[in-house]
Amino acid sequence: MEIVSLRALRPQALDLLLEEQTRFWREHFLWDYRPAVEMIRRFIQSHSLEGFAVTDNGLARAYCFYFVEDCKALIGDCFIAAGYSESGAGRQLVAQVIESLDAAAALRRIETHILPPDAEIQEFLAARNFRLHERQFMRLDLAKMPANPGKITSPSSGLVLERFSGRNTEGAARLIHLAYASHVDGEINDQYRSEEGASRFLRNLIQTQANGEFIREGSFVLRPRMELQPAGMVLASRVADGVAHITQICVLPGYQHNGMGRAMMAASIEALRKKGFRDLTLTVTSANVPAVRLYESLGFHTMRRFFAGYWRA
Repeated sequence: MEIVSLRALRPQALDLLLEEQTRFWREHFLWDYRPAVEMIRRFIQSHSLEGFAVTDNGLARAYCFYFVEDCKALIGDCFIAAGYSESGAGRQLVAQVIESLDAAAALRRIETHILPPDAEIQEFLAARNFRLHERQFMRLDLAKMPANPGKITSPSSGLVLERFSGRNTEGAARLIHLAYASHVDGEINDQYRSEEGASRFLRNLIQTQANGEFIREGSFVLRPRMELQPAGMVLASRVADGVAHITQICVLPGYQHNGMGRAMMAASIEALRKKGFRDLTLTVTSANVPAVRLYESLGFHTMRRFFAGYWRA
């Protein structure tokens, strides 16, 4: 086995590995990973994807790529073929990526989400002073959910539930920024820590289909009756035939712990069920115990656990 740059790799050398990765995501996460694979293939064909692959007899058996923007790097997929997980390939790849990033000037932050989890990679990143957080991938079987068309909010709440629309975008970015200012997820994803970053995050969700096809009918905001600024929000996307994913749910500080999260989730679940979706998934940081308990009380169960981490200078 040898480690080669993705820029120097023949596109065909990755075909079997990407096909295996597509099957893995469908089996373990219910996601249709083909759009992501096509994007990766385009980058590989144009020799513009930064990263490395472990090859054996000319075929890629593992790969890991990354992006650098300004002073921040994001380590993307690190996928290892079945039968090679015990070879140390994942650790070698991540070590090579970190070595390359160490050589980059003025990097102040590195973020990573590693799926599936790899103990050697986790140990290596922890030794390199990455802060690591366990996350849970949860699933709800919508086909087993009873119809619940009842009223979501009470008149005394003073809140209006409405579908997410373009007029909500600016307020939604402000909501994300304020909701995650002192939250563990704001440590993991620094886009949450500014309105500008939150705006980019929303554009990626809604316009670029970075996490599937945005489902406006399953996305809601809760706002005070006389204001446009939302106090809570839930967003959903289609990630496979019959499968939706909650890409974002947050509530403003001061409105939390009063049932708003449950109300918005109930509205989204009912709307998605009516549209014929069979499954709903989401991810949550394990340290966010109230959120985990909420999702479990709604019928979600954990399918997989993985970790997200960051390093900052």
